[in-house]
Amino acid sequence: MSTSLEEVKRLIEETRQDVRELEGKVDKIHRRLIVSSLYSLLKLLIIAVSIALSIWYFQTQLRTIYQSSGQLFNLLQTLPLQQGGTGQPVQLNEQTLRQLRAQCPEVFR
Repeated sequence: MSTSLEEVKRLIEETRQDVRELEGKVDKIHRRLIVSSLYSLLKLLIIAVSIALSIWYFQTQLRTIYQSSGQLFNLLQTLPLQQGGTGQPVQLNEQTLRQLRAQCPEVFR
């Protein structure tokens, strides 16, 4: 009977050691996951801050580009389409190009 009791004690001690090892491995994995999530958050912040700073820094240039492209698209919508609606590109003659250049000189620099 004492041998079975000693066997049970030995098995319990081995189980405790295995549990301690597993707890250590779980803690190590948990730390790695935390570091990985912090690294991902850092990458996201770098990208977001870069975009925000570039928009802030190039604000006047972006506004000019937006206004110029808007004027150009408005002018292109007023051009007469080719007959038949074939989807072929509109052929611009010299007179139309001069009108476009006169109305939007900042686009055609």
